Amino acid sequence: MFGLSDLYILFFYTLSALISGINVKRIFPSLLIIAGFFGSLAIMLGLEIVQSKVGTYKPDQKKSEYHQIFQSLEVESLFKKVRIKLNKINAPIIILNFWASWCSPCLEEFSSLSKISSMYPSDQVKIILINSDNMDLLSDIQKIRDKYFNKETLFVRDEESALADRFKVARIPYTVIYSRGYASLIESQKLNFDDKRIHLLIKNALQ
Repeated sequence: MFGLSDLYILFFYTLSALISGINVKRIFPSLLIIAGFFGSLAIMLGLEIVQSKVGTYKPDQKKSEYHQIFQSLEVESLFKKVRIKLNKINAPIIILNFWASWCSPCLEEFSSLSKISSMYPSDQVKIILINSDNMDLLSDIQKIRDKYFNKETLFVRDEESALADRFKVARIPYTVIYSRGYASLIESQKLNFDDKRIHLLIKNALQ
């Protein structure tokens, strides 16, 4: 495979040949290589421009931002109508789960997530379900709460997506698991809460 230096040499060789009047047919393969080189170069430059505009979002950077959010975030319970600061919750593990009643993968998570709420008391693991439904679906949310979760599970309204925007949630389900204030697990797809890594994370936080 040709490197950039090889392609540059071929380019200048062909350019010199053209100036010198050498038969173009003899150097036609080189011309094809050069055309490919400039095509690849254009793509690389385009990608660099896009990357410079979008920027890179490293996992460590996201976790650091989520830790900052944890220190200041205050949420309001959908049913109890009380406001709670995350950093005032005593539980060493806090699970934030972004969901909606129309989201099938979200509902599929609840079977295993509800087991977490049954296995660990709320002073050890606090589950906060952040819902983006319109309030005309409140009865559906209540049915889901009654089916899967106990009264200690906190339901939070996010109809205007203010919380989702703050956490840069692009799609749901989306889960953030805080361990003593630090985002230890971030998952942007359906999560099986029976996963051993989650129970190990909880176990370590409780020690």
